[in-house]
Amino acid sequence: MNKKPTNSEKRKSNETIMDIAEKLGLELSNPDMIKTRYNYNKYVFKYDSLFDSNELEIIIETSYYQRVYPISKHIINSYIGNFCKKNNIELPIHFVMDFEMNVQSIERTFIDKIFAVCDYKIQNMEDRDSRHLYDIAKMLPLIKFDLNLDKLIDDVRDDRMLSKNNPSAQLEYNINDMLKEIIKNRFYEKDYNYVTKKLLYEKYTYDEAISNGIAKVINTDVFIYKKVKLN
Repeated sequence: MNKKPTNSEKRKSNETIMDIAEKLGLELSNPDMIKTRYNYNKYVFKYDSLFDSNELEIIIETSYYQRVYPISKHIINSYIGNFCKKNNIELPIHFVMDFEMNVQSIERTFIDKIFAVCDYKIQNMEDRDSRHLYDIAKMLPLIKFDLNLDKLIDDVRDDRMLSKNNPSAQLEYNINDMLKEIIKNRFYEKDYNYVTKKLLYEKYTYDEAISNGIAKVINTDVFIYKKVKLN
């Protein structure tokens, strides 16, 4: 959304998430950590799998720190819906195969993930955050590096500066230097190999995620802040 949500809207969002989870038979494992009036919440739902003996979980995060922009309408579909369409299968119950939804642009998501890996490095929070490295590597070929991206990065940085949870957006930090430090110290390697790699549908090593992602970003100047800050 492009405005700050009210406490009533935040509460409604929480109720919607919990209602859907209950209908799906998901169990919230961290209820004490959910604060409906907070700008950020992380819901961790446990569920039993028919195919894996390990305890599995679904994580849903809500964040109201920054405005969501730019956005566009996209068709959202599912594996089940695609399979049924491909095989001319009609389900005996009502099932929406696809629907239209407002989504954040891939450029904005890419920018947020770059800042996120730097934030977590500053906060020493590598656990379960290495997934961003894989996402960045996969997004990078789709990103057009031009003046529009430069402007968007600076605009997003301005917004992120307003939150204490986004330390890397502060001008005292150089994003390229932060990324170099992450690469040099292999900060996310343990989490990537233990968590992220097991969730992927393809073999994709930590070194591949680095070399195809943030290692290429540091060879550009797009994350160098270009606006003139007036005192």
